[in-house]
Amino acid sequence: MKLQFFGSKTAGSKAFRRHSVLMLLLTCASLGSARAESADPRLVVILEGTAAGMPAMVPDFDGDGNPDPAFCWDLDLVDATTNRVIGAARDCFSPQNPEGTKGVGTTYFYFPQGTLVSQGKNTGQPVTWDPSMYPDVDPNVTVITGAFPAPGVNNILSGTGRFAAARGRVRLSGAVRPHPDGITLTFNCILVIDLYGPHE
Repeated sequence: MKLQFFGSKTAGSKAFRRHSVLMLLLTCASLGSARAESADPRLVVILEGTAAGMPAMVPDFDGDGNPDPAFCWDLDLVDATTNRVIGAARDCFSPQNPEGTKGVGTTYFYFPQGTLVSQGKNTGQPVTWDPSMYPDVDPNVTVITGAFPAPGVNNILSGTGRFAAARGRVRLSGAVRPHPDGITLTFNCILVIDLYGPHE
């Protein structure tokens, strides 16, 4: 089933690709800022893979106390240093404007030592360099995403295991490619998680 947003009637049209895809792909996770104030651990991971989006509910972000709707993708969680898969992740996106250039990202990190859930404000835009004219531009990347919360912001919602009482921030630098069906995306997103709250 192809997704349609904001009155788009033709899933294969350029308008559909421009608007619905942008809304779906800002996803690459809930985000944060750069380095924490302390010398606590910094985890650098990659959300990687190709998956079809599915509707789901994520923790409240609009202040009404109720879960909010999103589209989510299940991905591999990769250690950026070793390039080995160390767990799994679910990356969710809730669009906040018709163009899909901004939205709320909610990310579930499933580490062997426990789970982290973060939420933040994502921004994205299409790649502006045409790979047919510039061969050094990767044609498999069509959208760039990112998020950078203000210093001191904690955007970790919850955790289990090692991260049961953790606080911290996560920075996102991501690349996404949509597929013709309108719901499948390929992800290659780097996330920097700085923990500065209690944790083991």
